[in-house]
Amino acid sequence: MAFNPLQRDGIIIVEIHGVSNTSTSGRMHLELTRKNAPQWYLYWLEQFDVIWHAAKPLPLPPAESALESGDRH
Repeated sequence: MAFNPLQRDGIIIVEIHGVSNTSTSGRMHLELTRKNAPQWYLYWLEQFDVIWHAAKPLPLPPAESALESGDRH
């Protein structure tokens, strides 16, 4: 997650997923700022941008697609 990432006081939180850890609270979280880790802050800021631009919208299930197009039968 990124909070005000382009501002001086921005924060980036990186969550590391283990192989078999399903607990969100048990995952490693790194809180990065420009002050405490400038190199890693910029690295992860760039990674978030790459992920955002590589993302594709999920296709809607058929029932929802029909409703969106106005076909209500």
